[in-house]
Amino acid sequence: AALTEWPRVLAPGGALFLAVPDLAILAKLYLNGTLSLNERYFVMKMMYGGQTTKYDFHYTGFDEDLIAEFLTEAGFCEIRRVPSFGLFSDTSDMTYKGVPISLNVAATACVRSEPGALPQVPPDNERIFVDMD
Repeated sequence: AALTEWPRVLAPGGALFLAVPDLAILAKLYLNGTLSLNERYFVMKMMYGGQTTKYDFHYTGFDEDLIAEFLTEAGFCEIRRVPSFGLFSDTSDMTYKGVPISLNVAATACVRSEPGALPQVPPDNERIFVDMD
């Protein structure tokens, strides 16, 4: 439900920065035969959340293709994976065993159109640009 609300409340051209655990990467790490039981448990907690509070849960897993499809369906354009948002240090920059474990995605809220029409990227003079470098 939240995903469909984001483009509604963002101005056309507004930026969305989304970081979720990368299920494809974490699944490969979990299935790595060299990890100890404790290391696999740690990877599993990254998949499902630490579960230390009622808000520390992941109910759905995403990979790059799946999140891009959901964002497109919700009304976002220019969806791209980024290595980091460069805003502050958090788990979106986390690595485990030298592997980045976060799926960091930047997307643009499309121009709202008639029902059934394809979303449109706003003209440059109406867009909000964020330097990702």
